[in-house]
Amino acid sequence: MHPRYHFTGSTEFEIWNVTRRDTGVYTVNCTNDVGSDNTIITLDVQYAPSVKMENDPVYVHVGETADLFCVADANPIINTDMFSWKWLGKGEMEEMGEQIQDDATGQLTIQGATRVNAGRYQCTANNNIAPPASVAVQLVVRCGSNELYQDLSIMSCEHIMGATEWKSVLSRSSRRGLSGIRWRAEGIAPEQQRGCARERASRRSTSPGLLLPAL
Repeated sequence: MHPRYHFTGSTEFEIWNVTRRDTGVYTVNCTNDVGSDNTIITLDVQYAPSVKMENDPVYVHVGETADLFCVADANPIINTDMFSWKWLGKGEMEEMGEQIQDDATGQLTIQGATRVNAGRYQCTANNNIAPPASVAVQLVVRCGSNELYQDLSIMSCEHIMGATEWKSVLSRSSRRGLSGIRWRAEGIAPEQQRGCARERASRRSTSPGLLLPAL
């Protein structure tokens, strides 16, 4: 028997340094000169949560629904209000979206995603056993089929685009800085590109470094 498991007396059994792996059903056998009997004891080890995102980053097109899933490993699982979400981007987010929970999974649903929704979100799980656990996720909103909206101030350029077309343009434009970067979304119909340009123009006055100007 492992040294962590030991008897402290004729009727007492003790486990040192209990971990979640000790959770389970234990059978107790009692025997004397008259006979024997047994009983079952269930050990439920409770612990603080750990969390991870089901997908990171999450990509959607403008106007689509964005679903962010946060998965927790915790005991106990609190059926309501175990998960909370926070916007990590600049400024205030008046309405992040619908927050729901399904057992050990927290979900943030953003209907009709726009460029304003692009950025980083934080999911925190708290089952009332300290400490709570948090994880961040990046939401990327695409305009057309290739062009992306997201918070450039907290992401590297290569991580943002992740495409050979972007890297080649970046290398040619690096001397001009981020504001001088120009990128064409290949394969997008002209009318789609014009729509993206109009969205960029409306945003440029407040966040000049956030969006990529079209060629």
